[in-house]
Amino acid sequence: KTIDLRGNSIRADGLVVLAHALRSGSSVSSLCMKWNHVGSHERGVQALCDVLKTNHAMVQLDLRNNKIGPECGKHLGEMIRENRTLTHLDLSWNDLGPEGGKALLSGIQANHSLIDCQLSGNRIAEDTLHAIAFVLR
Repeated sequence: KTIDLRGNSIRADGLVVLAHALRSGSSVSSLCMKWNHVGSHERGVQALCDVLKTNHAMVQLDLRNNKIGPECGKHLGEMIRENRTLTHLDLSWNDLGPEGGKALLSGIQANHSLIDCQLSGNRIAEDTLHAIAFVLR
């Protein structure tokens, strides 16, 4: 099952509501949230990540172009560390920066299911991007 909510101006509070819906034994395997504003406050990304830590259905997550900042890096990194089903993650064109990139790398190093993580346009340090690519190869 796929949910595609691209380009709906969904903000952090909308993502909190969606995360609650996904918490109740969801069988959604793909979530597309690209071109929204879920990074307007970290509580949205934090709520989604908290749910995905123990979700066993989601394999694809697209959060491209959502104004997700460095403060969300730790939530994403923790989710990646604990999630065992996500294989594809697209975080392109957000603003994770060097610190967010380091948090992602930490999670990816402990994860064995993720095979593709798109990070273009995030101002992540070159050495961090190389390390992520090395782990995912």
